[in-house]
Amino acid sequence: MSSSPLKICFYFPYHEVSGVPVLFSRIANELSNLYPEIKISCIDYVDGAIARSISPAIELIPFKDGYKVSPPEDSVLVMQSILPYSIRPELDITPNTKIIFWNLHPDCLVPSLLPFPFLRNLQNKYFALYKILGLTVSSKLVQRVKLFTEQLNSKNALWFMDQPNLEKTNKYLFSQIKDVEFLPVPSKSSINKIEIKNNSFERFKFCWVGRLCDFKSYILMYTIKKLSKAAQELKIGIEYNVIGDGPFKYEIQALNVNNDWFQLNVLGSMEPIELDNYLLNNVDVLTAMGTSALEGAKFGIPTILLDISYYPVKRDYMFRWLYQTKNFDLAHEISENDILFGNRSLENMLLELKHNYRAISEKTHQYFYDNHEIKSFLITFLKKIKSVDLSYGQINKQYFKRSVLRKVYNWIRGYKSVLN
Repeated sequence: MSSSPLKICFYFPYHEVSGVPVLFSRIANELSNLYPEIKISCIDYVDGAIARSISPAIELIPFKDGYKVSPPEDSVLVMQSILPYSIRPELDITPNTKIIFWNLHPDCLVPSLLPFPFLRNLQNKYFALYKILGLTVSSKLVQRVKLFTEQLNSKNALWFMDQPNLEKTNKYLFSQIKDVEFLPVPSKSSINKIEIKNNSFERFKFCWVGRLCDFKSYILMYTIKKLSKAAQELKIGIEYNVIGDGPFKYEIQALNVNNDWFQLNVLGSMEPIELDNYLLNNVDVLTAMGTSALEGAKFGIPTILLDISYYPVKRDYMFRWLYQTKNFDLAHEISENDILFGNRSLENMLLELKHNYRAISEKTHQYFYDNHEIKSFLITFLKKIKSVDLSYGQINKQYFKRSVLRKVYNWIRGYKSVLN
């Protein structure tokens, strides 16, 4: 790196509160507080989720549909990993800009056979079909993405948040990226909730935090139904509050699960500060995946991890505590390894909560502190930033070429022609 001040720009233009904008704004704010010599900027809509959350000390570079926008000269651009030909046409990256792709979802670098959601779901369910097409009619597309990711990885410009992200990328690109140093997502540490609140354990307030989209909502609906039955069987009162919004909101609201021991409420989304207050004062147990799981763990709220499914969950899923996960896995696609016929993992968790809440809380808080606390994360983050050896101008421009189908998809999504 040169002697000039380090410049870091986070890119994620998005209006809704969700995992990535919460993550990027949190890192940007903490960097600005602890390392004022670093110039931090964010590219987002002026009313976007990041823009609403960053401090005034951070430069907001406004994103506007149909108009070009660029990160600052000589900066390091941090993005969620994305298929290179899917990058919004508005993003105009100068050749000397260093670029980082951070894989924050297992599907980030998985090519779609056709760029439409139902086909994405199909290839997730039937990998054998994907493999046949990926090695024949779509081989050039898959090879192009594979070469792109291998170039990023060779220059320290591709990061993975956990093992499932790496495994799915390798599987679907037929690649062999290995010896990866994971960069798990962070959150700001906080006082353990157990220290400031006692629980009578007569009735538990459960909570879901996250978007209500397909791959999250099927396991969520399964969990709600299982908890409703378990509460009635064990005679343990549960109030289950859903925080989030999305296309599956009405399906979740329509679930017929209320009984004498279980009550479901759908509350909508919350801004990060509002969410912290709500979790601290109104939640005994969190169920979540991805970065959302850390929102409760930082308070020592016992957290049950849920995994990804693109289809309704109909078999006996094995639930697990956050502190039982491995290789920073905050959610993976449900497989045979997650199914055990007749298991009572959720019922046993409820009994654990009733009789040993404090111990679960302390294990949860310790797991968070050991693996996701933001101050120690930033040391690793900056070390990795300084090791990046890839500028945008070094990347083969063929990787960014959009097919006719991609152009049609962009038109359907309403992306406008880009103006200078």
